[in-house]
Amino acid sequence: MFSLLKSDIYKMFKRMSFYVCMFLAALSAGYSTWIHENTVKEGIKQQYARFAAFMNLDDLYAQIDAMSGKDLGITAWSVLLNSLPTVITFAAIFFTIFISSEFSSGMCKAVIIRGKSKLSFYFSKLISGALIPIIYSIVVCGVNFGIGSYKWQGFEWKQEYVDNYLIPLGWFLLVSIAWQSLLCMTSFICQSSGFSMTVNLGLITLIPPAILMVLEYVSANWFNKKDIPFEQYWLGTYNTICSTGHPVPNDTLTPLIWTVSCWFVIPIIIGIICFRRREIK
Repeated sequence: MFSLLKSDIYKMFKRMSFYVCMFLAALSAGYSTWIHENTVKEGIKQQYARFAAFMNLDDLYAQIDAMSGKDLGITAWSVLLNSLPTVITFAAIFFTIFISSEFSSGMCKAVIIRGKSKLSFYFSKLISGALIPIIYSIVVCGVNFGIGSYKWQGFEWKQEYVDNYLIPLGWFLLVSIAWQSLLCMTSFICQSSGFSMTVNLGLITLIPPAILMVLEYVSANWFNKKDIPFEQYWLGTYNTICSTGHPVPNDTLTPLIWTVSCWFVIPIIIGIICFRRREIK
């Protein structure tokens, strides 16, 4: 399997789409960080907007606009994890393209014919796919930190940054790897690029909220259970929780660990079973 993995990593870095998706992820996060100061100011204004009927807020709004990023508590570290969930989307796009091309080009069949096992082929793609969000996350964090250092400085090290930024970043990377396991399974089952891309992007954006709404409705109206936290057991819930710039709440750690573990292991089992039973075209 080592030779397959080495080949996959080499092919991954040779693809222009790898760098295009990485650039788009960095561009999206960088733009969000660049306008972060204005976003914070607008958020503060919204908090006072409900008093507009009782008082003139023009002077207050002018004072808010005159505040600097340092006055607002913005530093290079506070924007480190800004827009980090976009990594999952762009990593999914490239990973789907990468796996689908192995089937459409006949590379998968050629590798199996040469005597490589389907198991080693699957794990090679999974491991190389796990590297994608890790690399993208490092690049995005680097862009955020660079822009933050340029605009607001505040890059002095404090021990609290471990709990606020580095540990949540580690959890986010584990969540993103679990996402890659799920997307690897669906890509191996679908195989065609169009079908795989539709399913994978649907899993990240549209399908889970709809399913969660149905589950909550059924549990509340059919079984009279209104307090089942279905959202705690879906990966997408933790995309944002692990990138807020605050420590992950203690009461969230246990469901986070279970969710990441299950969504990493179960798709591997299903994906391998389906791949081994399916005829390679």
